[in-house]
Amino acid sequence: MYYFLTILIDTGAGFFSMFPFLILLEILARKEIPYIPLKHLIGDGIFCFFLSAILALTGVPSFYEMRLPSGWNVAPFQSILADPIQSLGKILLFLPMGFLLPLLFRKYQKPSRCLLYGLSFSLTVEIWQLFSFRSMSVDDLLLNMLGMAAGFGLFSLWRLLWPPTAEVMSLSDQTLSSLPAMLELESGFLTAAACAGALFMTSAVRGWIWRIFL
Repeated sequence: MYYFLTILIDTGAGFFSMFPFLILLEILARKEIPYIPLKHLIGDGIFCFFLSAILALTGVPSFYEMRLPSGWNVAPFQSILADPIQSLGKILLFLPMGFLLPLLFRKYQKPSRCLLYGLSFSLTVEIWQLFSFRSMSVDDLLLNMLGMAAGFGLFSLWRLLWPPTAEVMSLSDQTLSSLPAMLELESGFLTAAACAGALFMTSAVRGWIWRIFL
């Protein structure tokens, strides 16, 4: 029970830590992007929550907790075979991301783009972990990419079975054509906000939440 409470608090702290950066993005973008459908904004919120969950569960350090790199494991399949349950967890961790990206952003409906995003984000997390008590692992990259591929596969199956619903939370081509080109970078802005929150604010917000519970 305590473990799940810790996960919930860490994820919530990461999610709320994004808000100042999301508000800043909103202020900067409002003049250029006057209107975005509510259903897409709700999807953005879900996407941000899962970004926060990944950063919380992988234990990336804040700016104030960083220390010298601890090391890396470049030999593949060692930890996968040693702990299959943990390996399954690392696959499931990135599965929602592989599903949400093409659901929210049409440019990621190409598998190569979706997997490239997953690789970039997973690699960022692994390098980030070097500056904590954790180490970088090739196995983690492989498992995270497998999770992304599984999530994209689920989206593709959903789009095949129920085509209209697969586009319900993404911006239509007509909407995209009427909005500035900077909206193409929306997923990057949201990812940057999640990383900035984890780097500078999550540690403090986590402490405040724990004080409320204790």
